[in-house]
Amino acid sequence: MGVRVMYVHKLVSGAINNTLPTDSTVTINTLRPYSAWSVPITRRDPGPDGILGNADDAGSLTLFDYSAAYRGAAFVNRQIVNATNADRYDSIEGTLAKRFSSRWTGQVSYFAAKNHRWLASVFNSPNDVFFPLDETWSWAGNVTGSYRMPGDVTVSGFLQSKNGVTGQRTYIFRQVDPDGGPAIAQNGNTTLRLEPYGKERLSAQNILNLRASKDLSLGGGRRLDVDVDIFNVLNAATPTQANFQAGPSFGYVTNVIPARIARLGVRFRF
Repeated sequence: MGVRVMYVHKLVSGAINNTLPTDSTVTINTLRPYSAWSVPITRRDPGPDGILGNADDAGSLTLFDYSAAYRGAAFVNRQIVNATNADRYDSIEGTLAKRFSSRWTGQVSYFAAKNHRWLASVFNSPNDVFFPLDETWSWAGNVTGSYRMPGDVTVSGFLQSKNGVTGQRTYIFRQVDPDGGPAIAQNGNTTLRLEPYGKERLSAQNILNLRASKDLSLGGGRRLDVDVDIFNVLNAATPTQANFQAGPSFGYVTNVIPARIARLGVRFRF
């Protein structure tokens, strides 16, 4: 549903949206069913640093291996099936726009979405049940505007702010138990999600871009357009990717917003 109100110089709009589940498929092993994962194995969670026996250890947990009766290629048959866990997103958004007058125009918009996203589309084993759902909020806001200066030079800007990188801590439990307990004999190394999705959240991303443009008439239907752009004016180095797998590189940033860039563009029309 939505509401829209119009004024002489401004337009205000808003909406609340419900995105229904979409069709999706996933590949499963039909010959190694959920019930085959019947061997419980207790392991210690070493915490974010991946090292057992220090202050950030997070207690013990029980993961599952499949029975030796389901071992071997005879129990492998991959089949594509419909996902049983369907995603859903509820969003709200609004826009405030200023029509061009008095030499300027602008727009402010914002949206927020409540995620209900399954990280495991199908539960193939009890190990998939560990924190399988993303129920975080995503949001973003944009501000754009332009002003026509004397001499018909147009200056415009774009500012965006959006939620930072989200994730959850995972860990690879090795086949051999460092405490000397039972090995994960059949499945081998097993990766588990160890906290709710969104527990790890980095700084919001803020980007400011500016442009100045001038359109020159050269006569005879010929025109010259000159644009100067500066991207990431504030030279922000906010993370856009990070590693959340427990171990020595936990929390390390693997990518950031590109550095400030200036660009000159010239176009000749005839």
